[in-house]
Amino acid sequence: METATMDLLSASEASKVLGLSAAKLHAWAAAKDAGEDVDAPPHYRVSERKRLWSRPDLLAWLESRKVQ
Repeated sequence: METATMDLLSASEASKVLGLSAAKLHAWAAAKDAGEDVDAPPHYRVSERKRLWSRPDLLAWLESRKVQ
C-alpha cells in the first residue's frame, strides 16, 4: 500500500477521529510498544518520539467496539 493512500495521522489528528485525548493514544501506544496486552488501535512507530495512526485502522478499531 502506498504511504500517500494510507492517510496517516498524528496523535492530535487521530484523537479527533476517536474522540479521545492524544495523551491517551500515546499512553496506549507506549504500553503496546513495551509489549503489554493493550486493546488499542494499531500504530506506526516512526521514531522514538513519533507515532502515526492510519485512519482506516482507527475506524476499524472503533467499529469493532460498536455495541448493538
